[in-house]
Amino acid sequence: MTFKEQLAADISTFLNPDEFGEEYSVEMGGSEAAAVVGVLEDEEETQPTLSPADGVYLALKRFHCRLSDLPMAPKIGREISVNGDRYQVLDIGRSAGMCVLRLEAYQS
Repeated sequence: MTFKEQLAADISTFLNPDEFGEEYSVEMGGSEAAAVVGVLEDEEETQPTLSPADGVYLALKRFHCRLSDLPMAPKIGREISVNGDRYQVLDIGRSAGMCVLRLEAYQS
């Protein structure tokens, strides 16, 4: 097995819904919703934006998926909806056909 074949197999295992992956409905930039298998994880604990009394928190997440599964190319600053929850793309990591989107959302 070549390195590229092994990498593709590893990605398939990571994104497999029976392993770590889950199916998400993803919309970007006015696109139609696309079914994307990925992993959505909390980056760190939510943080109050001003004070805990205002009830608004900043949630930071990472979304791992195949770049080719997204409805369009991600861009920093673009809004993305994952299962109806709206986020803004803070950063994009790309490697070997995978991408990791750093996302933020203000929640109450």
